[in-house]
Amino acid sequence: MKENERLEQSNSELRKKEQNARNEASATVSAVKKEYQQKQAELQSSIDAANARERQAKKQLDEESARIDALAEAKVSGTKSSLKRKYEENAKKQKDTHERRMKKLESEYKSKTDRLYGLTFGGILYSFLATVFTAINSPRFSEDIFAVCKFIGDFFSVLWENASVLASAVWSLNEKIPYAVIDFIVPGLLAILGFLAIFLGVLALVGFGLYKVGKFYADFFADSLSVLVALLSLAILVWFADYLSFITWNLIVVFIIIHAVYVFIRMLLTSSNSY
Repeated sequence: MKENERLEQSNSELRKKEQNARNEASATVSAVKKEYQQKQAELQSSIDAANARERQAKKQLDEESARIDALAEAKVSGTKSSLKRKYEENAKKQKDTHERRMKKLESEYKSKTDRLYGLTFGGILYSFLATVFTAINSPRFSEDIFAVCKFIGDFFSVLWENASVLASAVWSLNEKIPYAVIDFIVPGLLAILGFLAIFLGVLALVGFGLYKVGKFYADFFADSLSVLVALLSLAILVWFADYLSFITWNLIVVFIIIHAVYVFIRMLLTSSNSY
């Protein structure tokens, strides 16, 4: 009996120790779990803080990058504006210098051209006047000029007479019209119209022909070469007019023929597509 009691007592003590050990182990595990959870919470807090610091750093980095970009853009824009301003100033200076140089050259060119034209025109005018005065002093040429003027005057006189004859013939119709007033108005109008048709019509035809010839000459042959040929031929005819007795034609007509031959030769030497 005593042994059983001692055995039970021993078992009871063992169970107590086992229970105590379990309680201690459970308490230790609980403490470890609590400490682990605390450590995990601290770690998570550290991670969150680190992420926050990282976001803050990234935000500051972005802001700094944006500020740097803005400063760089402003500096580039300022540099571009400065370069553009300098370029425009240099371009304006060069343009002004070029314009002043061109105006100076144009002025010098115009001055030299005016002097050249003055000398050329003066020489031509002097030659023409000398030739005219020589022609006036030449008996042969003076007679030919007078003959040409007389021919022109006779042409107008004959034309006037023919127109007057026609007008007189028409006016004679008033004797055959038995009605008063009409015998004056109708023949008078017909006479005037006939006179104008003959006189002004012929003059208009002659003037139109001379105009077309002159325009053709002015468009294709009025140049320095033609002036030179005209002056030379006129000067030769004038200077030697009194010695050209073997030429029976009027020297003015001869001059016109010489110039017409010159124009004809130029037409032969020039492409027909030019006129």
